[in-house]
Amino acid sequence: MARSHQKYAANYTNPAVFSQKEIDQAWDRFLCGVEKSEPIKVRSSIINSWERCQSNGVNPSTKLAPIVASQEALDLTRIQNRDLLLCSQSTIDQAKVLLNDLETVLFITDRNALNIEIVGDPRTLDSARDISLLPGSGWQ
Repeated sequence: MARSHQKYAANYTNPAVFSQKEIDQAWDRFLCGVEKSEPIKVRSSIINSWERCQSNGVNPSTKLAPIVASQEALDLTRIQNRDLLLCSQSTIDQAKVLLNDLETVLFITDRNALNIEIVGDPRTLDSARDISLLPGSGWQ
């Protein structure tokens, strides 16, 4: 059962106020279901993301992204999402430049969380490939 972020975090909006240690502690508390009077110190959008993943059965200890689409199925999905890809093309093009050297990637997914495009920092893309985060992978 998903928890309401109201129990876990104030409406934090400035990500710069959190150290990696605090985020790691928040993640551990979230996974353990620890409910203390002090809030988990991450933005509510992050808690919401964690809750969505949890409610959709995403296993946080999974080491590889499941490949859920063959090349044929991925090609068909790209055709079915032609408008999404056309609308996002300028963002994709900008991300290829802006995310370079930022250890960040951008995922374009369909409504079923199937990765249809992945762009970003080349080293981070290599790391993503190592855990099967490729077009055609997904978490559903």
